[in-house]
Amino acid sequence: MSRNRRLPRILLVPVIGALLATALLVTVVNLGSGSQPTQQVRAAGAMGSGWQNYDLIVSQGDWDQAPNGAPDIIARRPSDGTLWLFSGDGAGGYTGPAKIGSGWNAYSKLVGIFSVRAHRYSSDLLAVREDGYLMLFPAVVHGALGTPVSLGSGWGAYDAVLASSDFNGDGIADVIARRSSDGSLWLYRGSGHRGFSGHSLIASASFSQYSLFAAPGDWDNDGYPDLVGRSADGTLCLFRGNGRGGLLNTSCLPIGSGWGAFNAIVTPGTWDQDNRVDLLGRTSDGSLWLATGAGISGYSDPISLAPCDNITLHISSLSLDYTITFEKFGQATPRIVVTLSEANGQVQAIPPNASRNGAGWQPSATYSDTCAWDSGLYAARLAETAPIGSTGASLNYEDYVTFVVRPLVPPSTRQVLVVASTNTWAAYNDWPQRGSFYALGRPTQVSYLRPNPGASPLRGGSHLAGGELQILQWLAAHQYAYQMATDVDLNDNPSILTTANYYAVLLSTHSEYWTDPMYNGLAKYLQNGGSVLSLSGNTMYREERLTKPEPGSSWSSVLIGGVAPYRLPYATGNLVGLQFYKTGDTCAPYQVLMKRSWLMKGVSSRTIGAKGKYWANGCELNSPGVGAGASGYEFDQRLPFLLNRKYQVVAKGMNVDLGADLVWYLRPDGGQVVNVGSITFGNSLSVDVNLSRIVTNALTNFRHFKDRGQTTFGGLVAPGDWDGDGYPDVLTRSGNKLYLFRGTRSGELLGPRLLSTGWAQFNLIAPAGNWTAHARPDLFARRASDGALFVEPNDGFGGFNRGVRIGSKINWSSYDTITGVGDWSGNDRPALIARTPGGSIYLYVSPGGGQLNPIPELLATGWDNYDQIIGPIDWNRDGLPDLIARKPDGSLWIALGRKDHTLAVPVYMPGTAIWDEYSTILGGGDWNGDGHADLLARKADGTLLLVPGGGEASFRATAPLGYGWNRFF
Repeated sequence: MSRNRRLPRILLVPVIGALLATALLVTVVNLGSGSQPTQQVRAAGAMGSGWQNYDLIVSQGDWDQAPNGAPDIIARRPSDGTLWLFSGDGAGGYTGPAKIGSGWNAYSKLVGIFSVRAHRYSSDLLAVREDGYLMLFPAVVHGALGTPVSLGSGWGAYDAVLASSDFNGDGIADVIARRSSDGSLWLYRGSGHRGFSGHSLIASASFSQYSLFAAPGDWDNDGYPDLVGRSADGTLCLFRGNGRGGLLNTSCLPIGSGWGAFNAIVTPGTWDQDNRVDLLGRTSDGSLWLATGAGISGYSDPISLAPCDNITLHISSLSLDYTITFEKFGQATPRIVVTLSEANGQVQAIPPNASRNGAGWQPSATYSDTCAWDSGLYAARLAETAPIGSTGASLNYEDYVTFVVRPLVPPSTRQVLVVASTNTWAAYNDWPQRGSFYALGRPTQVSYLRPNPGASPLRGGSHLAGGELQILQWLAAHQYAYQMATDVDLNDNPSILTTANYYAVLLSTHSEYWTDPMYNGLAKYLQNGGSVLSLSGNTMYREERLTKPEPGSSWSSVLIGGVAPYRLPYATGNLVGLQFYKTGDTCAPYQVLMKRSWLMKGVSSRTIGAKGKYWANGCELNSPGVGAGASGYEFDQRLPFLLNRKYQVVAKGMNVDLGADLVWYLRPDGGQVVNVGSITFGNSLSVDVNLSRIVTNALTNFRHFKDRGQTTFGGLVAPGDWDGDGYPDVLTRSGNKLYLFRGTRSGELLGPRLLSTGWAQFNLIAPAGNWTAHARPDLFARRASDGALFVEPNDGFGGFNRGVRIGSKINWSSYDTITGVGDWSGNDRPALIARTPGGSIYLYVSPGGGQLNPIPELLATGWDNYDQIIGPIDWNRDGLPDLIARKPDGSLWIALGRKDHTLAVPVYMPGTAIWDEYSTILGGGDWNGDGHADLLARKADGTLLLVPGGGEASFRATAPLGYGWNRFF
């Protein structure tokens, strides 16, 4: 047998094939990985010769567990019944062979299979003995065969025995057998423990007319394993699996011609590192030829374009001639936009680190006539027919390059903005092998600029583009106008999120990987009174960065972070009402808990979302007979002590491992969220009328929802001694008016006294300290319309001088907290702190004259797990300003100011476990005149309390100051 050392490296995925004794089928089961990157995807060529000397051949991955991780081949030589191991050398060739067995003429079939039993090795060998017994040969160390175990008799009734990585969607490898008497197909469900959990009929139609019957894996890239077979006229036929142990078609779906040139085919999984399953064909002279499954593939630049922008495709093609058909998805069937014929096809090399830095392929086609393209989900369908070397056979190829058209101009009337979870697409993209964040070694950087087979809109299941398409089709079917944007758009241009243009922002299926600009942009949208419909699970769990590959790049195509940086639970919960709970790998319906909730209008059933359109990959741990329910795969659940104006757990997933919560969350600082907490909800939305009613109710409410914006900012302000009488005061806003409540020697408050009007335009009012360098304190006010920040100076008589805008070049809307902190730096200059929703606190210092240095200093990070910040307070009376903050669980924490003007790490203030009962907490000074700093606290019922400080970190008993204070906002 010759060995061609110039072959591309074999890189592997867990797709399992099997060998037929009749019309030899060579099975290559790809489960390992080599150590060096493929430098080029070969078009077609002989993969070696001499294979006619072996009649039973399988490859089940790294059988010998060599350090290079390369796949190995086991072959039987019929002349003497010996079994031989050809060890992969990691460079596309073989070493050996080494004899590993004899007496194998007693077997008629070999089948390589993955995970048929509980064992630390990934591969097993099944063999059908001449007397019909199916025997299991486990792999042991260094490629030796373990002691065989019988799995049952009667297998002589089948003329074809195949293996599939997971034909019925339960996460365990299965065996498929064709009965010789009638050609019917039977599924033997793997149990994972040396045997089968049962068997069932796949199809009663006869498949006897097909030779070279094989299980290549997911040939059509829809997410489910398929079967192939050759008809009498040499046509290669595809039989599409449905992911649940059945077939979508039992008649021939042609994918190739001229396959009479081969007397055996090989199902190697991914042979050429392109993340698509391949075939190898053996000719009569004993040569193997590669028929790659990715004969054509490509990617777009950019991932998101506006109408009238150019789109460039970078394509690798086996044939000079190919077509590009641009299609819009979202309606019931794709709409063809335009078809182009190209004649410049070429095979493009896969460079090292392609997943990290991009494929770097040359541009193949640029299309510019996009002005009439409306916003939505699109794909370029690439198609060609390519010969398999000089064999006379050919294969038909098709691939999809998915992208989004974002809006160029705002909609004429407010619509829904659907966010495509493209960061998740990129994070899960395993092209080339080991290309995702979840690959061995856990990479921390991936590029958008590479083919992404998993993002095909035709890929069934519950997430990525195929899962998100189901939600778009529901919107179209129910006549909801929408526009689309990508994660990249929210990162590069978060100002796209405006309540003026969109009455709802919809998060789709698996919106996991969020950057700070995305998070902060959505926080601002909600603070301005927006509504979010999260039809997603595992939402915002990862905290990532998007960067441009080069300074001059037009968009951020590099995702950095990986699976390790987690966003704190309360940072997610405070924004969208739920936190990620767990990956359950089960799918179940929801049980309605609040049937009288407005979300449940028209829903009569107490159990909803029991079925799904597709069998979702995350449902494999379901009990037998349990469908692909709406609470599935990965779940988000409520947090304890989440502050809110209204919070309803409307329904709960019925999963055995605690399912998703479905909630309505009216946020304390503006906006509302309906969150289903589940990845698989969209998969059920398309087929469940009750889920449709819930989403319809949510969108109807959102369309008419009006909110004041940041209702916790500016309603009550403790500026210090506003009127100069020596006692701290309180300012309150009601509508457009600002009132003064005067402090007294006894700690009581007198008033109200109207100070001025015109305050409804501001969505944040905060103490500024002595910003304008006179004896009395000033205020900060942020204008809602444009985010401009003003100093509203005290006129010295309890009124105001003309406001002065500061920091005109700073995006103050990106901060959720702003407050003056006095002379923080010890230079006799006032300063302010500003916190982003992502938890970073920045210090801005005034150079004097009431102005502001626009270059901030990063003072602290990790403050997104606090919902209120109170300060500055010299709590320990060391002459340095301190900050007190509250967590949503009700605990108070204090960060002491240091002499070097930095901030210490917050520490818990003992005995402060129930402060979540207060909607607003204020500082402002020594309210009772005992020499200790005190706090004011307002309950949700409007009661205002004095909470006297007791020194160190303690408090004394509260005292009521008044009632009805909830009328100020």
